[in-house]
Amino acid sequence: MTGEGQVDAGDSRAAADRALALTRRLASRKVPVDHPAAALVVDSLLTLAETSPNGGVWLDRVFRLHTAKGWIMTPSAVKRIQTALDQISQVPGSGLRDYEARLRAMSGQGRRVSARLMVAISEMLDVCSYGTMVPVEEVEPRASRACLW
Repeated sequence: MTGEGQVDAGDSRAAADRALALTRRLASRKVPVDHPAAALVVDSLLTLAETSPNGGVWLDRVFRLHTAKGWIMTPSAVKRIQTALDQISQVPGSGLRDYEARLRAMSGQGRRVSARLMVAISEMLDVCSYGTMVPVEEVEPRASRACLW
């Protein structure tokens, strides 16, 4: 059963435990972002971000995993994160900031990082302030979310 199936069934604790176990197992292996195991872990984390009251924690884990593995985020993951951010009021940790730094380093080392991804990550950072809760209206009047990074 996928993380989404478990959350839909009302067993969010089991979905969280499974996502954490999959993340730990994946951490010790070298796999590309498009590997089925990687896709399963990212999907599980994003599903929890979309459905959990602690969605911000799960988003931070998505960014931390991508940073640690040196993965280029897929367009579908970026879209899901952007959608989830519309519903999440706080995202603790420095995962997004760390991921942006990792992308810049990879780009500087000659790895191809799409401009579209860099723009999306930069826009997410522009909306959020580090360490404090800032109403997005002060940063971007059209947006309706606030973040804590």
